[in-house]
Amino acid sequence: MAKITEDLIQFVGMHELRMDESERVKELAEQYFPKIKRELHNLTRLVVNVKLHNEAGARRKYSMHAQVVSPGKNFESNNQAGFDISTVCHQAFGALIREIQHTYHAERSRPARE
Repeated sequence: MAKITEDLIQFVGMHELRMDESERVKELAEQYFPKIKRELHNLTRLVVNVKLHNEAGARRKYSMHAQVVSPGKNFESNNQAGFDISTVCHQAFGALIREIQHTYHAERSRPARE
C-alpha cells in the first residue's frame, strides 16, 4: 500500500523543511490518507503544500495547505499556521475531513423538500 499512497500524495515545499520535519509531515499524510479516502470514495490525489515562514528568526513558523482532487469536486483546507509542524498537520487534515463531511453528509441527512 505504500507505493499506492506515494503515487496519490503530492508534496510541495518539502525542500524548505529539515529531514525530521519532512518525515513527520509524510508520516501524518500517510496516516490521514485512508481517513480522507474513506470519506471521499473517489479520491484522485492529495496535495500537501507546506511553507516555512520566519526562517532566520528564533522560532520556525509553518503554514500548511491541503487539497483533495476528486472527479466530482475539489476540497481545500484553510491555511493552517503555527509553530509546531505536527499540530499544523493535524489541523489541516482535520479541516479537510470536516469540509468533506460537511459537504456530503449534510446533503444526505436533510429531507427533500416538496
